[in-house]
Amino acid sequence: TRSFRCRTPQIRHVGWGQPAGRPNNTVHYAYAAHGAGSDEGDIYYVRSTDRGATWSTPLELNTDSGTRAQWMPSVGVTSAGAVFVKWYDRRDTSNNDYWIYGRSSTDNGATWQADMPVSDAVIPQPIVQTGNCYMGDYDYWQADGNSVQGSWTDSRGVGSGGTQDVFHDDIPFVVAATPTPTGILPTNTPISTNTPSGGTATPTQCAGGPQIFNGSLDLTDP
Repeated sequence: TRSFRCRTPQIRHVGWGQPAGRPNNTVHYAYAAHGAGSDEGDIYYVRSTDRGATWSTPLELNTDSGTRAQWMPSVGVTSAGAVFVKWYDRRDTSNNDYWIYGRSSTDNGATWQADMPVSDAVIPQPIVQTGNCYMGDYDYWQADGNSVQGSWTDSRGVGSGGTQDVFHDDIPFVVAATPTPTGILPTNTPISTNTPSGGTATPTQCAGGPQIFNGSLDLTDP
């Protein structure tokens, strides 16, 4: 039996989140949980670096300080270890409209960049499907090469009357790698110093002027 929680006013959401696995035996998991007081939801992230035997302390990915809801996270991980978690977010609205937010890590979930909007406009709350709470139930993000792709429910369309459309985004990542020396590395070779040899050098005082050398020097490289 499934127990669905309904986000105000009609969004059905179980909250079990989404896992992803990539490199170095690391398992990533993002999920939603009820926040403090009237906060209907926050987004959390945990990871395991030993194939699920142990798990990190949950990290709250949304950094807003209010009680506006966040829900339905999805996660994608590239083969190089770039992680991206996306979710629905009402922090920037005062009604039931929402944005799509996300947060990324470029070091396999060890540290995280700031959370920020993914959608480029506010998304009106759909006016359809009010009775059965369907909206965005099956969002699922994935990674391909050096980017993470995914879609979400969006009802911003002109004249759409609040019907639900599908919007998609492709988020590129560049993970900095430690450079590996290739070929033959240069070595420091000291330059030989010419040492005077042969002949004599006898300084002679020149009356009223500087000293000069009277003799010959052999400056050839020995």
